[in-house]
Amino acid sequence: MNRWMRRTKLDTKLRTKLDRSLGWLPIAWTLGAGLGQHQAHAQHCPLPQDAQPALEHHDNATRLRFIEQTLQDAAKQERRFALGWSLTYTGLSAGSWLILPLSDDPRQLVETAFNSGTSAFAALFSLIGPLSVVSDQRRLRTLLTASTSPDRACATLAASERLFRHAAESEASARGAFAHVSSAAFNVGLGLVLAYALKRPDGAAINTSVGIALGELMIATRPTLATKRWQRYREGNLSMQPDESQPIVSVSPWLTPTSYGVSLLGSL
Repeated sequence: MNRWMRRTKLDTKLRTKLDRSLGWLPIAWTLGAGLGQHQAHAQHCPLPQDAQPALEHHDNATRLRFIEQTLQDAAKQERRFALGWSLTYTGLSAGSWLILPLSDDPRQLVETAFNSGTSAFAALFSLIGPLSVVSDQRRLRTLLTASTSPDRACATLAASERLFRHAAESEASARGAFAHVSSAAFNVGLGLVLAYALKRPDGAAINTSVGIALGELMIATRPTLATKRWQRYREGNLSMQPDESQPIVSVSPWLTPTSYGVSLLGSL
């Protein structure tokens, strides 16, 4: 009887220990699953080819937030730039007709029509460059809205980085050597047409000088936010610190009884 009781007590102790061990299995499985999910969530996607290793210290969500915020800010600046210069050239186009009644020159109509047409073309042309950055921002918004699957996180980030790079390169090319040369060549070409084809050499000299000056000013005031932040992104600096301020320039048309042009105000 005593032997049977001792065996019963031993079986009871073993069963209790076994129940306690099995009771830890759901907890251990939950911890393991949670750890696996955390590791999957914290995985890092490949870096751009020209990026520094410091960028790898930031997770995918942080990198995407930086790109999204940068393109939003850049698109806002590009819209202001395009609107300002488009309105300036539109004012010049309309203002050129206001002095026509004040002139006694019978050939003034030809020059006025030419100046008005070229200013209207410049107003449309000033909208083309910024549209590239604005388009990149819209494509990024569409991409982030459509790509919600965690399995495509790295593909989404890579596509976002390509749009970011394209926006930065668009801003940089707008200030490159080709932009300066093409602007000067375009205005010289218009001056030659006005001087030799339309027989208005005096007006051609003035228009060419003013056109080159406005072209250089337009290049100098082109936003560079995407270019600067793309450089910071490659360096792994994703802090939203204030960017270096650019000179603030305001251009507006002006008109006098004998002439017309633009007034320039700025602060450094």
